[in-house]
Amino acid sequence: LDHYQTYYADRACLCDYQVTPGSHVEAGDTLAELAIHSSSGESIITPLKAHAGGIVVNHASTSNLQAGSEIFQILEKPEKYTD
Repeated sequence: LDHYQTYYADRACLCDYQVTPGSHVEAGDTLAELAIHSSSGESIITPLKAHAGGIVVNHASTSNLQAGSEIFQILEKPEKYTD
């Protein structure tokens, strides 16, 4: 479990997923774009980037996320598990 990384929503937002389960990602790749509504009524689009390379195991089943919701589960450094 040390190599599983879970990404959480800091705030309530709408999520536009850029990768699907089974996708290989590299550090810095955009996993999703998060639309956060500000108090002024504007939407701020923020990219969610991968911290390290790995394989996307799962993502939330909805694009309407509450604060603290799990967004992604990623197996980082999968090369440690291949022979």
